[in-house]
Amino acid sequence: KGSLYLDDGDTFDYQKGAFLRLGATCEEAPGSVTVKTTAAEGSYTPWFTAVTFTVHGAPAAPKSVSVAGKATRDFKYDAAKKVVTVTTPYVKAGQAVTIAY
Repeated sequence: KGSLYLDDGDTFDYQKGAFLRLGATCEEAPGSVTVKTTAAEGSYTPWFTAVTFTVHGAPAAPKSVSVAGKATRDFKYDAAKKVVTVTTPYVKAGQAVTIAY
């Protein structure tokens, strides 16, 4: 569980709501892991257009990966490091990535 906070870093506009805060959680279930981001708080528009989810400790190559409930093949698995990475478009409303083993 954690969060990401951003603002312009130059002004006090964050006091007027010009910031971005995203919450993140990770849930394990037998045979899968789901990483979720919450809906963005604040009015700050980030410079990035994509988010990379990196899951360490993958017990095996994923059988399936889904983003927002839809299957995707756009992921990488590093067997030597036991890491799965999934890059998705940034979604202000929040999103979920599920990896099934």
